[in-house]
Amino acid sequence: MLTMVTESEAEEYARFLAYDEERLAYLMPQLVQLDAERAALESKRESIVHHIERVKESAAFYRSALGTIRENGTCVIRVPKDAFRDLSFTEAAKKYLRIAGAWQATNEVAEALKAGGYRSDSKHFTNTSRTGLDRARLKGEIILKDKKWGLPEWGLEIESEL
Repeated sequence: MLTMVTESEAEEYARFLAYDEERLAYLMPQLVQLDAERAALESKRESIVHHIERVKESAAFYRSALGTIRENGTCVIRVPKDAFRDLSFTEAAKKYLRIAGAWQATNEVAEALKAGGYRSDSKHFTNTSRTGLDRARLKGEIILKDKKWGLPEWGLEIESEL
């Protein structure tokens, strides 16, 4: 059934349509922007969740490495046997220094890296370690104080022993 519309009703309907089109034109860019912001936040959330998981894994690793004890006045740091596997020398050395939490001599770093699964075919790994540590020092990744190695964030305030 066809209904007849008066001219004034048609004009009123046209005004409503025009008003709806104006609202739509105003709201669409805002909606697009909100969708983009939501997508960006979801991406950040995924990154944050991933980062939280990495922090949890690191914390678990460090808790397992907290077996620091003193034997005859010497600090012994227990390192899990695969702690440094598949790491570069510098990454492994920095990780060990974080675990140790104290300045370490070259031979202590070398022994800990080998015990922690760092792979090297060097017959003179302590000398090789000295070279690697010195290269890291030149890049500012590790510092040397009184013949012991430490991390730059420690500055020079941390004592040589735990």
